[in-house]
Amino acid sequence: MVNGCNNSQDFVYTATDACSGLTSTSTSTYTWQVVTAPVLAGVPTGGALGCNPTLPTCSTGVTASNECGSVAVTCTPGTVVVNGCSNSQGFVYATDAELTASTSLYMASNNCKGSWYLQAVH
Repeated sequence: MVNGCNNSQDFVYTATDACSGLTSTSTSTYTWQVVTAPVLAGVPTGGALGCNPTLPTCSTGVTASNECGSVAVTCTPGTVVVNGCSNSQGFVYATDAELTASTSLYMASNNCKGSWYLQAVH
């Protein structure tokens, strides 16, 4: 029987006495889960941030799920790296499930005027 990620199978064992015809039955049930890596949804897609923007933070709209249902998501913002006129920061969205999925989101300045953009990297 399959119910989402939960699976079970029953094995029925029957013994019959050849002389009396009496029978005895026993059932063994095995259960297990089949789980695939969660899929992240709602990860920011990016876009121009303009000059002197309010810098992005971890989005609370990012979700994850698999056949078992919703999976908790964490976001870890990286350190802002300043390299002359080029600044960057990564955001890693990950699940705490046994099988993880993560996406990094980087922001970078492409000139000395403080124009920022976001780029999602999967």
